[in-house]
Amino acid sequence: MAGWPRSTAPGGRPRRASVAVVVVAVALAVGVAVWQAGAFRQQGTRRLTRSSREWEVPEWQVERFLAHGQPLQAVGFGSGGSITTVVQQAPRAIYQFEYSNPQVVTGGLTRWWNPAAPGVLPLETPTDVVGVTPDGVPLYLDSSTATVKTSTISGQRVLVAVLDTLPVVQSACALDTRTIAFVEAIHPDTVLIRRIGQPVPRAVPLMATPGDSLPPSWAAARFGGSMGAGCALWAPHWRSVATFVDSTVRSEWPLHWTSTTAGWPQRLLAWLTHRTVRPVFAEDVTVFPGGVAVLSDAGTAIDLYAMDSGEYLGSMPLPRPALRIAGAGPRIFTLRQARDSILFASYVLPQRARALAPQAGRPPAETASPPKWLRVLRMQSR
Repeated sequence: MAGWPRSTAPGGRPRRASVAVVVVAVALAVGVAVWQAGAFRQQGTRRLTRSSREWEVPEWQVERFLAHGQPLQAVGFGSGGSITTVVQQAPRAIYQFEYSNPQVVTGGLTRWWNPAAPGVLPLETPTDVVGVTPDGVPLYLDSSTATVKTSTISGQRVLVAVLDTLPVVQSACALDTRTIAFVEAIHPDTVLIRRIGQPVPRAVPLMATPGDSLPPSWAAARFGGSMGAGCALWAPHWRSVATFVDSTVRSEWPLHWTSTTAGWPQRLLAWLTHRTVRPVFAEDVTVFPGGVAVLSDAGTAIDLYAMDSGEYLGSMPLPRPALRIAGAGPRIFTLRQARDSILFASYVLPQRARALAPQAGRPPAETASPPKWLRVLRMQSR
């Protein structure tokens, strides 16, 4: 059948059609990859607030934490009172440091299990810092037994709470000395609240599924918090955080900044191989009275938000990338590694963030009688 003449390629295929197909395919691939990475997400201008670093302790050398040239895998980091604690994954260990000023730092490696010591409660698989009390008693999650235990610098061990009968707890956070929030991979989009003394935990569903909350992302959900100030549930690829203060969801709001995003070649490759590429929105998250701090920009900035409204307050630039952050009162503590040394620094929050503390809600007041685990610990300390 006669028709308009067409320019064809040597193989007989229309040349223009081939070029058009290639152009459309590449444009679609790049567009989908960029959409997957959230590159079209609108972001304002980051407001940098001058960081006020009080001090940095550089004395934690290789023989103190056994790095031997390996990167520090700090799966837990917390601070309270005069105690700062680190949970290291490999080699598995707990470190506790007591400080009164940068010139006076004591403590070091705390053994989590000594089979030769009778009566010592084993802490077989420490995987998270659940919290540190205002007077400096650290609590740890033992994932192998789904329990929360304490281990002081002097080696005293006390069972705080049993969270589950199965080893499925992935992260936990102490709201106070009697209440612990935790999450499990088998219960997505749900926070479980264990009140010490009650037979079963209470399930608290999230008000809205966090952005990009696919099953692999929920498995990465974790808590950051400060006992008495609250807890924040987050994951590296979530666009939002959920905050808890008094055993209920206090608020859920989106983060303003993408910490790191894969380049377009990686996104194009992921699209061609049917993989999902997600931007990283947070490197670590902690809580201070009335607010939430987010470690971002590959560990070089701390973004500050109001806890209730999610209002962005500003960002504190860090002179060097940090691995973890922890809130304690009006301060943010950072943890970083330089060769075979751990460097621990204290930063004072800017005035706008410190001013949130009087506005922050307070958890229910503790009764005159402390919980059993704390009474036992104090008896052992005598």
